[in-house]
Amino acid sequence: MDVLVVNHATAATRTSPGRRPVILMTCAHRDHVPENIDPANLAAYCEGCHLHYDREHHAQTRGVRRVRALGLESLFTMFLRAVTLVISNLDGTITGRAVEVAMGSKLAMSEHLSRLGREILQLRNVDVYVIAAVAIVLAVLSVVSDVVPDDLRWAGLFAGIAVLVYRSAIPSQRQDLFESMAGDRSDYDSISLSDRWRNASEVWIFGPSAINVLSARNCDILRKSVFSKQNAVLRIVVLDPDSTNAVGLAARQLDDSLDFPMQDFRTSLDSSIKQLRLMRSWVVAGDLQYRLAEYNPGFSLVATDPSSQHGCIIIEYHGAHNETINSRMHIELTRSISPRWYSYWMSQFEHVWDEARVDASDLEAPPADQKSQDRSKDGGPAR
Repeated sequence: MDVLVVNHATAATRTSPGRRPVILMTCAHRDHVPENIDPANLAAYCEGCHLHYDREHHAQTRGVRRVRALGLESLFTMFLRAVTLVISNLDGTITGRAVEVAMGSKLAMSEHLSRLGREILQLRNVDVYVIAAVAIVLAVLSVVSDVVPDDLRWAGLFAGIAVLVYRSAIPSQRQDLFESMAGDRSDYDSISLSDRWRNASEVWIFGPSAINVLSARNCDILRKSVFSKQNAVLRIVVLDPDSTNAVGLAARQLDDSLDFPMQDFRTSLDSSIKQLRLMRSWVVAGDLQYRLAEYNPGFSLVATDPSSQHGCIIIEYHGAHNETINSRMHIELTRSISPRWYSYWMSQFEHVWDEARVDASDLEAPPADQKSQDRSKDGGPAR
């Protein structure tokens, strides 16, 4: 293979006492595309000459590499890279592989397009995408012809700058969205459970003991709301009291990690299981199902109508240390806020449910409809 050997006065040398200077030769790519190994595209340069030849290309791509490392590469950035590559290869030597290298993998493109579609449907960052689209059109027209007046080009440039200044001056939309989703237990309690469950036909609850959700007041709310509807379902998972190690770890995390503990976990768990067994005896239109989990995954969860479009999921993170139980972080999710993470937490509960076991005493108890029939035969009222 014939290559061009270039000598330069600033060639890099490495010397040692008593030895001749050593010049290290490198292989440079004329079009800066490492995948293009056509002999005509290769040149043998010393280290210094190679860096000198690539200095403009490195200056152009340094910002792109930094943005990509931060995970912020956008469709507009990839488009500009592709346009730059096309312009530098107007002689027709550009290859399909080079375009793929400039644009990124097909998978990356698909991910960017999917994100673009989601944000447009959710009306997020619309101003940015509009300005980017205008800039792309102006850039293309400026490359292929002179039909775009200079005034219009400057107008597009200043509009883009104005949007950047505006967006940098206002609070982050994502930060505002997160603040609206996150809070402590007092924020969660700002909407009463009676309001949350008034029209609910499906409620999921997971908590190591769920003692706060299963208070006498909340159970009465469930009786008047969820259990009053035909085919309504309440599914609850608490820790298995027979899992000694899991209960010990949960007590350490939920009681010992608080500066001001107000409940004893083991006592709370026993009380909740007694309450669930008692509720199973209720004769109501809805259905109560509960199971016992072998371990604590580190969160609690309350989902209201999770399978519906207007459902809501509240997640409480137990954390490593809190001042009180009310200090724990809560996240409230809906499908409109994040379809991805809403589905994620639905699947988390389903996994906990599938892994948990049915209470043995519950298997021995007669079903509620059978109890209702027995009471009717005895002349007793159906509750």
